[in-house]
Amino acid sequence: MKKASDKLFQLINSLTKQEKRYFKINSGRHKKNYMKLFDAVAKQEKYDEMAIRALFRKEPFIKRLDAVKDYLYEMVLKSLDAYHTENSINARLKKQLHCVEILYKKGLYKQCSELLMRAKKITLSYEKQTELLEILEWERQLLRVTLNIKTIESELYKVFEYEQAAIEKYKNLSEYTHIADKMFLRLRKGERQKKHAFKEYATIIAHPLFKSEKKALSFAAKMHFYRIQTAYYFAVADHKNGYRYAKKLLELFELYPNQTILRQKDYALALFNFLVGQRALRKTAAFFTTLNKIRSMPVKHVNLRADIFIFTNDLEFVMYRDYGQYYKGYLKIPDVEKGLKQFDAQIRKDKRLNLYYSIFLFCFGTEKYNTALTWMNKILNDTNTEIMFTQHCFARITNLILHYEMGNMDLLEYLVKSTYRFLHKRNALHKFETCVLDFIRKKLVMINSQQDLIVAFKELKTDLQEITKNPFEERALVYFDFISWLESKIESRSFAEIVRENAKQ
Repeated sequence: MKKASDKLFQLINSLTKQEKRYFKINSGRHKKNYMKLFDAVAKQEKYDEMAIRALFRKEPFIKRLDAVKDYLYEMVLKSLDAYHTENSINARLKKQLHCVEILYKKGLYKQCSELLMRAKKITLSYEKQTELLEILEWERQLLRVTLNIKTIESELYKVFEYEQAAIEKYKNLSEYTHIADKMFLRLRKGERQKKHAFKEYATIIAHPLFKSEKKALSFAAKMHFYRIQTAYYFAVADHKNGYRYAKKLLELFELYPNQTILRQKDYALALFNFLVGQRALRKTAAFFTTLNKIRSMPVKHVNLRADIFIFTNDLEFVMYRDYGQYYKGYLKIPDVEKGLKQFDAQIRKDKRLNLYYSIFLFCFGTEKYNTALTWMNKILNDTNTEIMFTQHCFARITNLILHYEMGNMDLLEYLVKSTYRFLHKRNALHKFETCVLDFIRKKLVMINSQQDLIVAFKELKTDLQEITKNPFEERALVYFDFISWLESKIESRSFAEIVRENAKQ
């Protein structure tokens, strides 16, 4: 757990070059001590207070370092607020509404009305319903004080109509948002490990709001409509329809280009989903075109840059895996490791573990088994198995395959029992997992001849092919291509070679 004193380091480390430059230019009037501390913290790879105290041991301010750090932290926050106000629709609206309040209190009603009109245009253009409601209330107050008897009744009714429409859209969006939260929470929990998962997904998608996109009354509501449809079809392995809805979401953004600026993270997510569909449908050339489009996005916020880094690299890895290009992916690992360090504070644990697993597979595919074990242990040593539950389960199964390849037969027997207990305790022993574990526990450790081993591998391959005809069980192959691995053992060829060959079929 990071110390509270790291917060200044984390904030400074998150700044872009432009944000740092803006801070230094606009904070020049402050004492040099703060700039010295800012530069010293910015140069550190990890926060080291002992080094800071040693560096500034002769400076008077070191005696009150905690207070100086707190003040510098506030300075940086104020600088960020000022820097981003110009480019933030929300900040601009808040500033305008504050000015409306000032003008109203001064009795400058005409100026107040002009400013409200400008703010209203922004809220309507960007569908800012809550801000629109606040503006409408100000309009109502202005109508009351201007006392134009001829028009006040009709004007007040117009305000009422706008207000009711805004409330309806807000309620509609709230319902879609709630459904989206339920859907994506289940996906993050790894619902593949629960037998009722598909029924829950089907129940969500059967909601009346998903009968037609016309039910969605705003851009944001339509965005949720397409995102939930996309997530549902990808979850049930209907990639054709998943791709179709992902494409519809991108087309929605193209109809409202201002939303790509306002909702840059949502736009990036739309491109991510489109990329997932292209990969699933083997649209290879289009996949890399979209990949480059995402990576070339002019992104200022470090969290989104981190998301783009981890997601694009992970999907690029998956594409290489699909075609058995393990060496090509293996060569990317050093750059990915640098990115993991660069975005250490921004990368969520589930995303980090997912990328660890992808790196493990590339090490495995290039037969760098010791390195593969290092990355596998990073996953298995994480005790919070609720995060990326499905990945944890399959990591344990794949770990058995890795130790078999490493020749750790004595350890394998213990690992099988441990894995069986882990899955059984969490109600995650389905047909696929049971079949693999029983094979290792009851057959593999008992076989003495190569001929018997090949026969056993052939039998396991037949059993797994039958089991994975069920879409629910087939998803096991997403995490590791067990069928190709068995073929490599049966034919005495490399795993990567078999995957490449199967990819051409």
